[in-house]
Amino acid sequence: MITHNRGIAQTADRVLQVSVFDRIMGNTKYGLIGIQLDSNATEETIAEIRSLENDDIIITDQRESNKQNNATYLAVRIVCYGFLATVGIISLFNIVNSISMSVSARIKQYGAMRAVGMDNRQLKRMISAEAYTYAISGLIVGCGIGLSLNRFLYNRLITHYFGIEWSFPILWFGSIVAFIFIFAIVSVYAPSKRIQNMAITETISEW
Repeated sequence: MITHNRGIAQTADRVLQVSVFDRIMGNTKYGLIGIQLDSNATEETIAEIRSLENDDIIITDQRESNKQNNATYLAVRIVCYGFLATVGIISLFNIVNSISMSVSARIKQYGAMRAVGMDNRQLKRMISAEAYTYAISGLIVGCGIGLSLNRFLYNRLITHYFGIEWSFPILWFGSIVAFIFIFAIVSVYAPSKRIQNMAITETISEW
């Protein structure tokens, strides 16, 4: 219902714009034809199109402006994806550092549990459970806030002006989930390996 009302409002705006144009310019019949060429178009084709220009036909070549727009769009994408890559790297180090610090803070407890019979597999499972808890809770909070903000900005900047409805970003969401869980698995390896290489007596003597 909201989309329908917005479409009616946009149609009314276009009718108003045409009416204002007619009042300013008078009853002028005009038409606009856009010709889109592929990258294989030759200069002979461009010259043949330009030969059609006369007093009644005005031809404008927008290839240079389109190249500038494409270059600007590419630069913006590079900046945005570079920013996302930086955030991803920071997230990676944060995950690894959080697990490592948590394990280091309880290394004496892990040593005590090894002394009473915990094997390396059980130790790795305990560290993995902690890493997955961090990953899942971070995903719930981060994706909840991120998706809400994404939908709000999309509706304000895209839907409001262009009428394109927001859709759930399944590909990006799946990539983020896979990214977090892969690095959660990676973050378990170093702390568990460090504890396994330590002698039980070493950790017990420090407890």
